[in-house]
Amino acid sequence: MTNENMPFGKTFHLAVCALFVGLVCTPMIGTVARIGVSTPEDIRQTELRRIHPMPDLIARLMCRPRYVAAFNDRYGFRKPLLALNARLSLNCLNESPTPAVTVGRDGWLFYCDEISYYRGVRPLTTVELNEYAHRLESRRKWLASRGCRYLLVVAPNKSSIYPEQLPPMLGRGGVRRLDQLAQYLKANTSVSLLDLRPALTQAKARGQLFYKTDTHWNDLGACVAAEQIDAAIRPWYKDVRFPSAIQYRHQPIDVDGDLRRMMFAKDLISETAYRLSPVVPTTAHRVNDYLQTYGDRSHDLFATQSSNTALPRLVMFRDSFTIALQPYLSERYGRAVFCYGRDTNAFDDKLIAIERPSLVIQEVVERNL
Repeated sequence: MTNENMPFGKTFHLAVCALFVGLVCTPMIGTVARIGVSTPEDIRQTELRRIHPMPDLIARLMCRPRYVAAFNDRYGFRKPLLALNARLSLNCLNESPTPAVTVGRDGWLFYCDEISYYRGVRPLTTVELNEYAHRLESRRKWLASRGCRYLLVVAPNKSSIYPEQLPPMLGRGGVRRLDQLAQYLKANTSVSLLDLRPALTQAKARGQLFYKTDTHWNDLGACVAAEQIDAAIRPWYKDVRFPSAIQYRHQPIDVDGDLRRMMFAKDLISETAYRLSPVVPTTAHRVNDYLQTYGDRSHDLFATQSSNTALPRLVMFRDSFTIALQPYLSERYGRAVFCYGRDTNAFDDKLIAIERPSLVIQEVVERNL
């Protein structure tokens, strides 16, 4: 075919080729010029993980997957390209742009770690159950020898409370790890485990308990959880006069859901929920006296103090689910110290020795068992 007979002419084809080369080279140009490159804070906030470290030259040659993972976190125009991918995936294909998030029914989003848990892909082994029992029972006995109670609280996965909102093709598989652990601890230890699934499932009649676009429970879900914790510990403190129930008002808020951020869909998906604000101001307040005591560990901690110092002292090892839970708990304790730790390995005997609590609560989300 001669140039004269080519559709649209030679100039058009040269322009298309130039555009194609430009698009292919854009990420590399942006990488060199540091344009649109994701920072460690960007990845921590949007993808809920740490940026992959860049290996040295020898490691790049010896371990290509590590270099590829590090480069994929740092190429140019990464943020706008991921946002464009999200727009095309959601609007054109109606599917999640990232394997970390699953799109459910009616606008509900689910963390993919929950999906494998829901399907029972990897139940706990006998060895793992024995390790849990030994660790938790030893912890309970150590605390009991110091006059301190121990309560293990498991925050349920969103999929455990709203399975009807999961994708329709998703089938439930084997046994849940929480069911295994609860049965094993009951048969072999004296550890008190609070499984919040039954109470939260029943409380769905009171309103929505989890955010659609976030992995966590909302204020109402956290309030229900706090009520259950209160009911679980009251038999241990029969002589204590706890504060009466607090009345709350509902205030609408826009939800900046972590799952929505992971999908780079901030401009595509929105959600409005309600924050519970106390009608009468509460007395518990943040204190900073722990900053000097714990030094460089203070970034993992925060503490609250109530006006009623006769109430029990609490130390709580917690994950991100306690962020919404903390305001409802602080009012019930004379002093409460909250220490971050994402699973049941989180425990600090030095913290216990300094704070001398009468109650230790260990909160962990179901998927991290």
